[in-house]
Amino acid sequence: MRITVRFFASLREITAIDSIEIDLPHGSGSGDVVRALRDDLDPDALAAIEGDQVKIAVNQVILRTEQNLNDGDEVAFLPPITGG
Repeated sequence: MRITVRFFASLREITAIDSIEIDLPHGSGSGDVVRALRDDLDPDALAAIEGDQVKIAVNQVILRTEQNLNDGDEVAFLPPITGG
């Protein structure tokens, strides 16, 4: 199945990627996305998206737990929100 992965704000700057399409085996979950990106991202970018404060959204809904993915889903990595 093919999904779209998007990075926002500081994560977009660190990864140097706005969005990328990746192929995953059917039955993959949201946690499989990071593993699938290991060949596309450098170690610093991987560390950034694996951070404790990074949220993952599937189809614009922020996840609280692992979720199975479907063909055509959009997975987004959202950095911590800061204010000023």
